[in-house]
Amino acid sequence: MSCIIVSSIPLIFCFIMLGITCTVIDTVGGQPSYSGFISIDCGISSDSTYIDSITSIPYVSDDQFINTGVKANISSNYITSALERQLSTLRSFPDGSRNCYLLNVTQGEKYLVRASLMYGNYDGQNRASVENPLLFDLYLDYNLWRIVKITDAAEVHRPESIFVASADTVSVCLIKSGTGIPFISALELRLFDRNLDPYTNETQTVALTYRYNVMPTTNRSIRFPDDIYDRIWEPFTWHSDWNMISTTSSVRSNFGNYFKPPSAVMQTAATPTNSSHLLFQFDYVNMGALVNQFYFVFHFSELVPNTTRAFNIDLNGNYWFKNCSPPYLVATFVCSAVPDSDSLHYQWSLDSSGVSQLPPILNALEVFTPIYHTNVPTDSGDVDAITTIMGRYQLEKNWIGDPCAPKEYAWDGLSCSYNSNSTNIETVILSSNALTGVISDDFGMFKQIKYLDLSHNNLTGKIPNVLGTLSSLRVLNLSGNNLSGSVPDSLLQKSLNESLILILEDNPNLTCTNGTPCKLTAEIGKAKKIPILVIVMTVCVVVIVVFLLVFFFVRRRKAKSTGGTLKLKARPFTYLELKKVTNNFENLIGKGGFGNVYRGSLSDGTPVAVKARSQSSEQGTKQYFAEVQHLIRIHHKHLVSIHGYCMEGNYMALVYEYMANGNLNDHIIGKTVSDITSDWKKRLQIVIEAARGLEYLHHGCTPPLVHRDVKSTSILLNEKLEAKIADFGLSKAIQNDTSNVRTADSLLSRGIQYGVTNTTASDVAGTPGYVDPEYCSTLEYSEKSDVFSFGVVLLELITGQPPILKAVPDGMSYIVNRMHEMLRRGNIDAIIDSRLQNIYDINSVRRTADLALQCTSDVPSERPTMTEVITELNESLKLQTSHERTINFESNDSLQTRTNEISQSSAPEIEEFSSLSAR
Repeated sequence: MSCIIVSSIPLIFCFIMLGITCTVIDTVGGQPSYSGFISIDCGISSDSTYIDSITSIPYVSDDQFINTGVKANISSNYITSALERQLSTLRSFPDGSRNCYLLNVTQGEKYLVRASLMYGNYDGQNRASVENPLLFDLYLDYNLWRIVKITDAAEVHRPESIFVASADTVSVCLIKSGTGIPFISALELRLFDRNLDPYTNETQTVALTYRYNVMPTTNRSIRFPDDIYDRIWEPFTWHSDWNMISTTSSVRSNFGNYFKPPSAVMQTAATPTNSSHLLFQFDYVNMGALVNQFYFVFHFSELVPNTTRAFNIDLNGNYWFKNCSPPYLVATFVCSAVPDSDSLHYQWSLDSSGVSQLPPILNALEVFTPIYHTNVPTDSGDVDAITTIMGRYQLEKNWIGDPCAPKEYAWDGLSCSYNSNSTNIETVILSSNALTGVISDDFGMFKQIKYLDLSHNNLTGKIPNVLGTLSSLRVLNLSGNNLSGSVPDSLLQKSLNESLILILEDNPNLTCTNGTPCKLTAEIGKAKKIPILVIVMTVCVVVIVVFLLVFFFVRRRKAKSTGGTLKLKARPFTYLELKKVTNNFENLIGKGGFGNVYRGSLSDGTPVAVKARSQSSEQGTKQYFAEVQHLIRIHHKHLVSIHGYCMEGNYMALVYEYMANGNLNDHIIGKTVSDITSDWKKRLQIVIEAARGLEYLHHGCTPPLVHRDVKSTSILLNEKLEAKIADFGLSKAIQNDTSNVRTADSLLSRGIQYGVTNTTASDVAGTPGYVDPEYCSTLEYSEKSDVFSFGVVLLELITGQPPILKAVPDGMSYIVNRMHEMLRRGNIDAIIDSRLQNIYDINSVRRTADLALQCTSDVPSERPTMTEVITELNESLKLQTSHERTINFESNDSLQTRTNEISQSSAPEIEEFSSLSAR
């Protein structure tokens, strides 16, 4: 029986489609062709091309695919005769948060894309180490492809994905999201057979984790021309007791084989030397995948003639596939139908089934992880419009890739609206961009544009009528140009009925009704409102200033009268002061709904984070001062503090304490490596500190406050890895300590680490995965809602998993459901984060898990208070501390016993022991 016939065991399926005609790759003279390949050597001179000596594939410079970045050569210390030519040069991107390559593809076709990256100390800074890794993100179009983490300058990283082209171009973007400057050594695109790889479709891409050629005859990788798709098959030998069998005969792949491994890979295989078991294993933490979900593909072919062997495949002690019997010199496979995500550790065993006495066989294997298309791409009409505009006016901007996605890295000068079905451009700011010629009709193609600013350019001619048809347009700024002719009546009418703010100053040849200069008529609607607006704003500002002065005075007198030493550290800053503090707003460290966040330094050298309100932010003066008032009056060791604020005209900013070590989530998942990543005791200490900050909000403030958006990314860490709670700017007071708080209004202050979401006034409080289920039905938020969210953080702490795992079957995507079920079975070991490396007291973890379940109870009254949470966490910490002392005592006692034994033995033995100890 062939392995193609697969049992109906859950999670296992073999893809069989009879009568499928496979796509034939072009050949020239009987040889594989590289037609449909794009091969880019990054960093070589613009006119350089060459034929690779190993694959015979031609490579070109990347200058024709990107117009940003800096070319560099790796250090000579890392150049060897065995080094691939593409790895000796690279392009780095010190400027800009997002830099993209744009490649031409055919919509609907399937492609393999691969990046190669080798640091090679190209900058002479020796930046790559385990303690301080280089971190940045790779995006494929609008979806996160890989978090690049480089700890060794000589290590080669090759992220690879298979995708279906959704348009006639695809972008590969390097995002400056971590501690390193992004760079790339080579970029390769390969036209794939659309009938291969059944996991890839229009809604899902797969990323390669491993692709192994088992027991090869040489230690080199196999790729083109042996593999006509130029997949790279790395040599793989797991155990020294594996035996290699091989053949020189060709191994063919029949119709119905959805992976078509090359014959050169299938001509060798491993069998166990002295047993009937072939064992190997993988750990999720070592796979480098974005999620704990994997597709496993095993390739088999019998290489010994006149032989029948049959074996079973077990995964973690359970049957995965029964009675696999590979055919002679025919490639077959067994694979996952849906991604396997039951374990952080995968122990595979291939065992003789009893049908045959011959041992099992394994020729090759592949492991993939899904990349779900969770982001919605920008509307194609909007993309066409902005792309045409960019070309028409020859804009020299780093506008490559999706204009709006990822959300945090939208094109400069644009802002977008996001919902589950569509993403649209709603703001276009091209002020002072030296635009010439007429206003293009393409500006009328935007479907949901609200704000269009073309001011202070050299635009001429008439205002196109199409702008008056934009139903969602609220602001049109055309001032400071050389426009002429009459303003379209549709725009004038909207201006007069106040549905549109129309700004037309400094266009001397532009006329409105009856040829009257627009300065006298087009501003009438606005002019009517100016006096009232000025009066209202003036009164508001005066009232607010008086309120703040009275507040400061009362607070200061109260502090003095009680003999306290509390001083209000927050102070007002001017715009020019903040410009100096941030070195002209040079170091952008984040973006959010409020605006951009910049790192800076005060005059005394104190590092700060300056959160500046963007012009497109929907957060207004009211929300701004609400945040200032809360932050000024709240002082606690475990709450992020504010140094000052700025309100100068329309410019608003907040100056925060700078938290050098980012957020807790990055440390848990290993994106930022520290003691927290692998140390259970340190994790406990961090959440105890965070719990104390929340306890102060709930019980130490008058009136008490609720946070409303507790999550692992709102727990920030300073240079000493001390935890502080952030993002509590618009916390609401708890009335009478017991009543709930209605919070259908937006939590508008998110992001000193720094700006994680774009939030509007229609949003409700909280983040998906952390929100109290009671709140979802009542829109009422209490301190017990914060406790629920904190319980989710504890589950993240224990498991290392995010609150929501997408595409996980059987309703187990939500961490609370998964953990309740796992703990109900008593299987706590299976849920503990493998990054902790088994160095923990199981009772300490179990006690913390029980606390997390109490916190996430569906019934708010059954949840503990934050004071009770701190008490329980301290008990867990005591258990862990006692456990570590016991280990140290036993270790020292064992060493002393061994030393006593050695002291009674011969001198050579003592010398041997000393030598081993030194090592």
